[in-house]
Amino acid sequence: MYLGIVLVTAAPADICGNECDFVERCRGDAVETCGGVDQCIGRHPTLDVCQAPNGTCAESDGFARCVQAPATRCSATMADRCEGALLVSCSAGFLVARDCTASGLACVGTPARCASP
Repeated sequence: MYLGIVLVTAAPADICGNECDFVERCRGDAVETCGGVDQCIGRHPTLDVCQAPNGTCAESDGFARCVQAPATRCSATMADRCEGALLVSCSAGFLVARDCTASGLACVGTPARCASP
């Protein structure tokens, strides 16, 4: 019995006849996504506008994400810090912020974290 593996090198759009040939990318200050769990069936682009405190889009390694404006590169070794009520950390090479007050918390401590005031 012979079992073979077929490698497909065509883009998903070529194989599936979808509307786009990417998974994620920035379109202005929004993340445009095409795909998901199933890369063939019902695949079409969706647009999610970035909101404050992560109000701009940045691309890295084929993925797009909403990050703190202006998009600023960072190192994974960067310690989290408080900027007022915002907890600022490094995620996928860019600064991202979390508004602690949105959860009724405050940004406190070393290391910085969102916690009860």
